Formats: sequence, structure tokens, C-alpha cells
Amino acid sequence: MLDADGILFAVPIFEKGAPGNFHTLMDRFGPRLDRGNAVIGIQIAEEKGGKIPVPRILKDKVISYMGIGGSDWMTQIECDFGIQD
Repeated sequence: MLDADGILFAVPIFEKGAPGNFHTLMDRFGPRLDRGNAVIGIQIAEEKGGKIPVPRILKDKVISYMGIGGSDWMTQIECDFGIQD
């Protein structure tokens, strides 16, 4: 995923939003892969002589989400996707 130019998540809509494995994937990409944290991490590493984060984290990407299916809770998946941005 770090080398991709773009990422498309096609996620089924379950009873109350996106499935757990989608949330697990997003959680694993947490703050360590956030662009702002990576920029600050590089600055700190250069100042202190520490290990520089992987530069591929800073590569621009297009990311899109697509909910497939539907239920009465369809709007919940929009919240699930919005939290990840």
C-alpha cells in the first residue's frame, strides 16, 4: 500500500456500518503513518540522530471509499469512512 498511487476501499455495509476488519485495518494505519506525524518524526530524527521514518509515507495518494449494499444504517458507514480521513 505504501507504493500504490491510489487506494480504493470497497466495503460491505453491514447492520451498523463497516465490518470490523475494515476498522482493524484503519486502526493499524494509525498515527505512525500520519503525514503530519511523519514530517515531525523526520525533523526530530534529523536533530537527534535517530531513525528516519519510511519516506514512502509522505507519497501523495488518492484514497476513496465505496460502501456496497445497504441497510437502514447506511448513513453510519459514511461516519465510519469520515473518521478515517
